[in-house]
Amino acid sequence: MLLVPVIGVITGFGFAAFGVMLSGLVESIDAFSYVNSAVLTPPVPPGGVVLSRSTGLPEWAQVAAWFNPLYSCVELVRHASFGFGTDDLAHLGILLGFAVVMWRLAIRAMASKLID
Repeated sequence: MLLVPVIGVITGFGFAAFGVMLSGLVESIDAFSYVNSAVLTPPVPPGGVVLSRSTGLPEWAQVAAWFNPLYSCVELVRHASFGFGTDDLAHLGILLGFAVVMWRLAIRAMASKLID
């Protein structure tokens, strides 16, 4: 259970960097609602937050859930609570990769907004 806050920090950093990237890319505040509806909400059901990934999802959705950072976070928290499994390094790699990619994209997006 002591690793759960660390998993939360890694996931939170990735999604915070995603928010910073969006604030550098969108033209008006009204566009954030489009991003919320089209990008942030759809990954929640296959992410395994409410139901397990294996509860009736089609095969393509189960495969797509593997690349969902929210799914990796949920699986790591479950395994940190109930015992680690064989796929945990892959989940950690997905979370770290998501955080690093979003961080670099956030820097690039905000750099275009800065005035020298």
